[in-house]
Amino acid sequence: MGVVDVPSDSDHPDLDANYVTGWDASAGNTSGDCGGIYSSSHGVHVAGIIAAENNWTGMHEIAHNAKIKPVTIFGDSEADDTNTNQLITAIGHASGSGIAVMNNSWGASEVASYSFGGGARYYSRPVLFSGAQLSSGELNARKTAASTTVVVWANGNDGQNNANGKMHSWTSNAGASSGRTSHADYIGYVDASANTNQNVPSWRGSYQFYDNGASGPWLKVVALNEADAITS
Repeated sequence: MGVVDVPSDSDHPDLDANYVTGWDASAGNTSGDCGGIYSSSHGVHVAGIIAAENNWTGMHEIAHNAKIKPVTIFGDSEADDTNTNQLITAIGHASGSGIAVMNNSWGASEVASYSFGGGARYYSRPVLFSGAQLSSGELNARKTAASTTVVVWANGNDGQNNANGKMHSWTSNAGASSGRTSHADYIGYVDASANTNQNVPSWRGSYQFYDNGASGPWLKVVALNEADAITS
């Protein structure tokens, strides 16, 4: 399985037997590994959900015998550090012959705002899909990937609809851009009366729906609660 994410940790005791040689898109080499030191554990977290070993320690997952190929397209701090050509190359490394599934637990977001109490509140929402925003090279790379590999997209962890889920809110654009609830001006959830219904699919995850020329398995994954509503 190709896991497109931040640098991973091939020395992790719950994953060390399941890693195969990865790819670092920005460096253009076969690393993809943080060397055990990182400021963001997101890549390790995602790989563990997919394929943590059944070794009687820590945790294990259903696909605990799956092999993980870490494909890094973000820096250690989750900053996007790849250009279009590097991303296209990464898609190729995360899919194709011998790779059953490519996982993408990431997406494009933008900051929006609403008025509250005489001031502004800021939140992060998915970027709406527009084919013109993706290069033809990336579109073709994704078509090729879906022709051989199951392409999976996580559609967000915090329901983007105030009726069914909750979105985090900050008093500054910088706070919303960081996306971190530890940020100094994080104030909790978006006010329920604000007109911020953003129950939309992720930008790149929507690609196949809008392109009739695409074929192959393409999955967008959301979390639901017991009432089958988007959960927070």
